[in-house]
Amino acid sequence: MKKDFKRENDSLGKDIHSDILKNDLLYYALLAIPCPVFIFDINCKVTYLTNEASKEFDLDMEEAIGKKWSEIIFHLNEDFDSKLLKVFKSGLSHKDEIILPSILGNSYYEYVITPIKSENAAVERIMVTFWNITPRKADEELRKINTLRLGAMLDLYALSTADCHDLTDFALEKIVEITNSEIGYLSFLNDNEDVLNMYSWSQKSMKQCQIEKKPIKYEVKSTGLWGEAIRQRKYIITNDYDAPHILKKGFPEAHVTIRRHMNVPIFDGEKIVMLAGVGNKLKKYTEDDVNQITLLLNFLWSILKRKRSDEFLHNSLKEKEILLKEIHHRVKNNMQIVSSLLGLQEDSIASIEGKKALKETQTRVKSMAMIHEKLYESQDFSKVNVAEYIKSLTEDIMGTFRADTRNISLDLDLKEYFIKLESAIPLALIINELFTNTLKHAFSDGRDGLIRISIGEENGKITLIISDNGVGFPKNIDLKNTDTLGLQLVNSLVRQLEATLEFDGNYGTKFTIIFDA
Repeated sequence: MKKDFKRENDSLGKDIHSDILKNDLLYYALLAIPCPVFIFDINCKVTYLTNEASKEFDLDMEEAIGKKWSEIIFHLNEDFDSKLLKVFKSGLSHKDEIILPSILGNSYYEYVITPIKSENAAVERIMVTFWNITPRKADEELRKINTLRLGAMLDLYALSTADCHDLTDFALEKIVEITNSEIGYLSFLNDNEDVLNMYSWSQKSMKQCQIEKKPIKYEVKSTGLWGEAIRQRKYIITNDYDAPHILKKGFPEAHVTIRRHMNVPIFDGEKIVMLAGVGNKLKKYTEDDVNQITLLLNFLWSILKRKRSDEFLHNSLKEKEILLKEIHHRVKNNMQIVSSLLGLQEDSIASIEGKKALKETQTRVKSMAMIHEKLYESQDFSKVNVAEYIKSLTEDIMGTFRADTRNISLDLDLKEYFIKLESAIPLALIINELFTNTLKHAFSDGRDGLIRISIGEENGKITLIISDNGVGFPKNIDLKNTDTLGLQLVNSLVRQLEATLEFDGNYGTKFTIIFDA
C-alpha cells in the first residue's frame, strides 16, 4: 500500500500521505468510504486518492498525486480548482453536482468538498467525496420526458377536432422536444408502402433548410439512408452521420446539415403508415427515444384514424341524406301525378257519385304527397313537424272546397311537435278523412260553422282533437261498424297507430284520438 502512494519527487505529497497513514482513524475512515475520495493540499494539489477514485475516473495513482484537478480531469463547464480555493478560504463545506468523464463515459456526480482542520481550526487540507448519481438522473430525466409525452398526448386529445395538419405539426414539435432534437419531419406511406408523402417539417427544419422547392412525394426505393427504416421495417439510429455508409446518397444543395439522425416507422397492425424522423441531438439517440416517439405517434395515429372514419361516415350519411331527400321528392311528384290523373278522370265522368269518389281519393293522395313534401323540405327525414303539416293540409283542403267553406271558420291549437314517419302518414289520412267529412256534412244546413283542431303531448301520449259545432252525426250510425269508406279507413288507421278513438256527439261532433308519442 505504501508503495502505491509513495511519490519520491514530491516531498509535500509524501509528507501529507505519511500523515494520513500515521493517523489510523482518518486512514481507516477513507478505506471505509465506498466511493471516490480525493485529498487536496493548500495549493489545490492531489495528495491522496482512494482506489475507488482511481477506478472510477481511470486514473494512475502515482501520476495523479501532486497535480491539480484541472490537470488530471478535464471538464469544460466547471472551474473546479476555484471551488477548492473557496473552501480553503471560507472553511465551509460546499455541495454541488457535476458531469465528469468516467470509465462508463460522461456521468453525473454529486460531490461534497469538506475542509480538514488542524487543532487551531486552520484549514490544512480538503477532502472531496463523489457519488455517482447517473442512474438517479436517468430516472429523473425519464420521469420528465414521460410527463412531457403524457402532456402532449392530453393536448392532442384536446385538439382532436382540429385538422390533420395542425395535429401532425403539433405532434412533430413535441417529438423534437421530447428527444432533445433540433430538426424533425413526419411522412405518410401509401397503401402499397412504396411512396412516402412528406407531410410536416419542424419549425427549425423549415428555417434551416434553404431548398426552395421541397419535394412532397418520394419513392421508397429511391431514398437513401433515411428510407432504410421502411425497407428494414424497424427503427434506424445513425449517431455518426459523417461516417461513411453504403446507403448514403448525399444531400441536395442548401439542405440542413445532419450530425445525428433517427427514423422510426409507425405501424397499424402489420402495415407501416407513418415514418418519423428526428436529427441533431447533442447526445446519442437511444431506444428510449424510439419508445417515446412510438408511444406519442401511435396515439396520434389513433386520432387520425378516428377522424378518417368519422369523415367517411359523415360523407356516407350525407350521401344517404341526399338520396333519401331525392326519394321523398320523387314520391311526392309521383303522387302529384296520380292526383292530377284523378282530376282528369273526374272531368270525364258524368256520374255525381263517381266524381265524388274520385275527389275523395284525390284529397287522400294529396295528404300523403304533402307528408313527403314536408320531409323533402326538412333537415330530418325521419320526422314531420305535425303543427306545420296540419296547417298546410287544412288550408289545402279548404281551398279545394272553396265556395262551400265561406261561412266556416277554422281554429287551430297546435303545439310544436315532431312525429315519426311511420305514424305521420296514417295520422295525415285520419285528419284528411275527418276534416273533409266535417266540411262536407257538418254544416249542410247553411249555418255558420267553427272547426277546431288541436294536438299536443302529455305524459308520453299525443292527443289529436277534431271538433265542430255542426249538425252532428245521425243517431243510428255506429262509428266502429259503418259502411262508409271514410270511417272504415279512419278505424283501420287508428288500429295501425295502436291508438284509441273517442267520439262525442252531444254538441256537434268531437273526435279524440290518443296514441303513443
